[in-house]
Amino acid sequence: MKTSTKRTPTKHAGIFYKEIISDSNKVIDKVYIIRYVDEDGKERQKKIGTHKEGIRAEYCKKVRDEIITKIRLGEDLPHIARKKELLYFDTMAEKYFEYKATRVKDVNKEKARYTNHIKKYLGGKVASNITIEDVEKLQQQYQKTFAPSTVNHLIFLISTIFKYSIKKQFFKGLNPASSVDGVKVDNKRERYLTIEEVNKLLDMSKQNNYEVWLFVKLSLTTG
Repeated sequence: MKTSTKRTPTKHAGIFYKEIISDSNKVIDKVYIIRYVDEDGKERQKKIGTHKEGIRAEYCKKVRDEIITKIRLGEDLPHIARKKELLYFDTMAEKYFEYKATRVKDVNKEKARYTNHIKKYLGGKVASNITIEDVEKLQQQYQKTFAPSTVNHLIFLISTIFKYSIKKQFFKGLNPASSVDGVKVDNKRERYLTIEEVNKLLDMSKQNNYEVWLFVKLSLTTG
Protein backbone atom coordinates (compact mmCIF):
# COMPACT_ATOMS: atom_id res chain seq x y z
CA MET A 1 0.00 0.00 0.00
CA LYS A 2 1.34 3.43 -0.95
CA THR A 3 0.28 7.07 -1.05
CA SER A 4 0.31 8.84 -4.39
CA THR A 5 2.63 11.84 -4.73
CA LYS A 6 0.04 13.60 -6.86
CA ARG A 7 -1.93 16.28 -5.02
CA THR A 8 -5.51 16.69 -6.22
CA PRO A 9 -7.03 20.08 -5.36
CA THR A 10 -10.56 20.38 -4.00
CA LYS A 11 -12.96 23.26 -4.61
CA HIS A 12 -11.63 24.92 -1.43
CA ALA A 13 -8.41 26.94 -1.53
CA GLY A 14 -5.43 25.38 0.20
CA ILE A 15 -7.06 21.98 0.55
CA PHE A 16 -6.16 18.92 -1.45
CA TYR A 17 -5.90 15.18 -1.12
CA LYS A 18 -3.63 12.34 -2.10
CA GLU A 19 -4.87 8.91 -3.06
CA ILE A 20 -3.91 5.82 -1.10
CA ILE A 21 -3.28 2.97 -3.52
CA SER A 22 -3.25 -0.76 -2.78
CA ASP A 23 -0.60 -3.17 -3.99
CA SER A 24 -2.90 -4.04 -6.89
CA ASN A 25 -2.99 -0.35 -7.91
CA LYS A 26 -6.58 0.24 -6.77
CA VAL A 27 -7.53 3.49 -5.03
CA ILE A 28 -8.78 2.45 -1.57
CA ASP A 29 -8.80 5.76 0.30
CA LYS A 30 -7.59 9.34 0.20
CA VAL A 31 -5.82 11.49 2.75
CA TYR A 32 -6.75 15.17 3.15
CA ILE A 33 -4.06 17.82 3.60
CA ILE A 34 -4.28 21.56 4.20
CA ARG A 35 -1.74 24.18 3.15
CA TYR A 36 -1.27 27.61 4.73
CA VAL A 37 1.40 30.25 5.43
CA ASP A 38 2.52 30.52 9.06
CA GLU A 39 3.35 33.64 11.10
CA ASP A 40 6.90 33.62 9.73
CA GLY A 41 5.76 33.61 6.12
CA LYS A 42 6.68 29.96 5.59
CA GLU A 43 4.40 27.60 3.74
CA ARG A 44 3.13 24.75 5.90
CA GLN A 45 1.27 21.57 5.11
CA LYS A 46 -0.71 19.51 7.59
CA LYS A 47 -2.34 16.12 7.22
CA ILE A 48 -5.85 16.21 8.68
CA GLY A 49 -7.05 12.65 8.11
CA THR A 50 -8.47 10.14 5.67
CA HIS A 51 -11.82 9.78 3.96
CA LYS A 52 -12.47 6.52 5.82
CA GLU A 53 -11.98 8.35 9.10
CA GLY A 54 -14.84 10.61 8.12
CA ILE A 55 -12.71 13.59 7.05
CA ARG A 56 -14.14 15.72 4.25
CA ALA A 57 -12.98 18.85 2.41
CA GLU A 58 -15.58 20.97 4.21
CA TYR A 59 -14.16 20.01 7.59
CA CYS A 60 -10.61 20.76 6.38
CA LYS A 61 -11.77 24.21 5.27
CA LYS A 62 -13.01 24.96 8.79
CA VAL A 63 -9.68 23.89 10.25
CA ARG A 64 -7.67 25.94 7.75
CA ASP A 65 -9.85 29.02 8.25
CA GLU A 66 -9.38 28.81 12.01
CA ILE A 67 -5.61 28.48 11.70
CA ILE A 68 -5.38 31.44 9.32
CA THR A 69 -7.57 33.58 11.58
CA LYS A 70 -5.48 32.83 14.65
CA ILE A 71 -2.25 33.57 12.77
CA ARG A 72 -3.67 36.91 11.62
CA LEU A 73 -4.74 37.82 15.18
CA GLY A 74 -1.47 36.63 16.72
CA GLU A 75 -3.19 33.97 18.82
CA ASP A 76 -2.01 30.47 19.64
CA LEU A 77 -2.71 28.04 16.85
CA PRO A 78 -5.57 25.60 17.44
CA HIS A 79 -4.59 22.21 18.73
CA ILE A 80 -6.00 20.62 15.61
CA ALA A 81 -2.43 20.13 14.46
CA ARG A 82 -2.27 17.46 17.14
CA LYS A 83 -5.82 16.27 16.40
CA LYS A 84 -7.32 17.63 19.60
CA GLU A 85 -10.52 18.56 17.81
CA LEU A 86 -10.91 15.28 15.95
CA LEU A 87 -13.56 13.79 18.21
CA TYR A 88 -14.37 10.30 17.00
CA PHE A 89 -17.67 8.59 17.72
CA ASP A 90 -15.73 5.79 19.45
CA THR A 91 -14.45 8.33 21.99
CA MET A 92 -17.97 9.60 22.61
CA ALA A 93 -19.20 6.04 23.13
CA GLU A 94 -16.39 5.30 25.60
CA LYS A 95 -17.26 8.38 27.64
CA TYR A 96 -20.93 7.44 27.62
CA PHE A 97 -20.32 3.88 28.81
CA GLU A 98 -17.94 5.10 31.52
CA TYR A 99 -20.70 7.37 32.79
CA LYS A 100 -23.33 4.65 32.44
CA ALA A 101 -21.23 2.23 34.49
CA THR A 102 -21.46 4.59 37.47
CA ARG A 103 -25.26 4.67 37.25
CA VAL A 104 -26.31 1.06 36.57
CA LYS A 105 -24.97 -2.31 37.66
CA ASP A 106 -24.48 -3.85 34.26
CA VAL A 107 -23.79 -2.02 31.00
CA ASN A 108 -22.20 -4.99 29.26
CA LYS A 109 -25.27 -5.83 27.17
CA GLU A 110 -25.58 -2.29 25.86
CA LYS A 111 -21.82 -2.04 25.35
CA ALA A 112 -21.78 -5.33 23.43
CA ARG A 113 -24.56 -4.02 21.21
CA TYR A 114 -22.38 -1.04 20.34
CA THR A 115 -19.20 -3.09 19.85
CA ASN A 116 -20.82 -5.76 17.68
CA HIS A 117 -23.15 -3.69 15.55
CA ILE A 118 -22.37 0.05 15.62
CA LYS A 119 -18.62 0.41 16.08
CA LYS A 120 -17.65 -0.95 12.66
CA TYR A 121 -19.92 1.54 10.90
CA LEU A 122 -19.53 4.71 12.96
CA GLY A 123 -16.79 4.19 15.54
CA GLY A 124 -13.95 5.38 13.31
CA LYS A 125 -15.80 8.43 12.02
CA VAL A 126 -15.32 11.98 13.24
CA ALA A 127 -18.54 12.65 15.17
CA SER A 128 -19.25 15.98 13.50
CA ASN A 129 -19.09 14.29 10.08
CA ILE A 130 -21.70 11.63 10.84
CA THR A 131 -24.83 12.38 8.83
CA ILE A 132 -28.46 11.31 8.88
CA GLU A 133 -27.66 9.28 5.77
CA ASP A 134 -24.92 7.38 7.66
CA VAL A 135 -27.38 6.37 10.38
CA GLU A 136 -30.09 5.46 7.86
CA LYS A 137 -27.59 3.31 5.97
CA LEU A 138 -26.81 1.39 9.16
CA GLN A 139 -30.54 1.05 9.83
CA GLN A 140 -31.23 -0.30 6.36
CA GLN A 141 -28.34 -2.74 6.59
CA TYR A 142 -29.58 -4.32 9.81
CA GLN A 143 -33.21 -4.43 8.71
CA LYS A 144 -32.10 -7.31 6.46
CA THR A 145 -31.11 -9.51 9.40
CA PHE A 146 -32.56 -8.14 12.65
CA ALA A 147 -36.05 -7.72 14.05
CA PRO A 148 -37.44 -4.17 13.84
CA SER A 149 -37.28 -3.74 17.62
CA THR A 150 -33.58 -4.66 17.63
CA VAL A 151 -32.84 -2.18 14.84
CA ASN A 152 -34.68 0.52 16.77
CA HIS A 153 -32.58 -0.25 19.85
CA LEU A 154 -29.41 0.35 17.82
CA ILE A 155 -30.60 3.70 16.49
CA PHE A 156 -31.75 4.70 19.97
CA LEU A 157 -28.30 3.88 21.37
CA ILE A 158 -26.59 6.03 18.73
CA SER A 159 -28.95 8.88 19.56
CA THR A 160 -28.37 8.45 23.30
CA ILE A 161 -24.59 8.67 22.88
CA PHE A 162 -24.98 11.89 20.91
CA LYS A 163 -27.41 13.34 23.47
CA TYR A 164 -25.06 12.55 26.35
CA SER A 165 -22.08 14.10 24.55
CA ILE A 166 -24.04 17.26 23.75
CA LYS A 167 -25.35 17.52 27.31
CA LYS A 168 -21.84 17.21 28.77
CA GLN A 169 -20.63 19.80 26.23
CA PHE A 170 -17.68 17.91 24.84
CA PHE A 171 -19.46 17.63 21.51
CA LYS A 172 -20.92 20.67 19.80
CA GLY A 173 -23.11 19.65 16.94
CA LEU A 174 -26.36 18.03 15.93
CA ASN A 175 -27.67 14.58 16.73
CA PRO A 176 -28.21 12.91 13.32
CA ALA A 177 -29.95 9.87 14.81
CA SER A 178 -32.75 12.02 16.26
CA SER A 179 -34.01 12.70 12.74
CA VAL A 180 -34.15 9.04 11.71
CA ASP A 181 -37.62 7.48 11.86
CA GLY A 182 -37.92 4.21 13.75
CA VAL A 183 -38.77 0.96 12.01
CA LYS A 184 -42.41 -0.02 12.37
CA VAL A 185 -42.80 -2.89 14.83
CA ASP A 186 -45.63 -5.37 14.37
CA ASN A 187 -46.34 -6.78 17.82
CA LYS A 188 -49.30 -8.86 16.71
CA ARG A 189 -48.29 -12.50 16.94
CA GLU A 190 -51.32 -14.75 17.32
CA ARG A 191 -50.98 -18.52 17.02
CA TYR A 192 -52.51 -21.54 18.74
CA LEU A 193 -50.35 -24.22 20.30
CA THR A 194 -50.53 -27.72 18.89
CA ILE A 195 -51.50 -30.64 21.14
CA GLU A 196 -47.88 -31.75 21.13
CA GLU A 197 -46.72 -28.27 22.20
CA VAL A 198 -49.35 -28.14 24.96
CA ASN A 199 -48.25 -31.49 26.38
CA LYS A 200 -44.59 -30.51 26.21
CA LEU A 201 -45.30 -27.22 27.99
CA LEU A 202 -47.23 -29.02 30.75
CA ASP A 203 -44.53 -31.66 31.21
CA MET A 204 -41.70 -29.13 31.43
CA SER A 205 -43.54 -26.83 33.82
CA LYS A 206 -44.53 -29.74 36.11
CA GLN A 207 -40.93 -30.95 36.26
CA ASN A 208 -39.62 -27.55 37.25
CA ASN A 209 -42.30 -26.07 39.50
CA TYR A 210 -45.67 -27.46 40.57
CA GLU A 211 -47.20 -24.00 41.07
CA VAL A 212 -46.10 -22.95 37.63
CA TRP A 213 -47.67 -26.12 36.23
CA LEU A 214 -50.98 -25.23 37.90
CA PHE A 215 -50.81 -21.71 36.49
CA VAL A 216 -50.02 -22.99 32.98
CA LYS A 217 -52.83 -25.54 33.15
CA LEU A 218 -55.28 -22.89 34.28
CA SER A 219 -54.15 -20.55 31.49
CA LEU A 220 -54.56 -23.24 28.86
CA THR A 221 -58.00 -24.10 30.18
CA THR A 222 -59.26 -20.53 30.14
CA GLY A 223 -57.58 -19.55 26.88
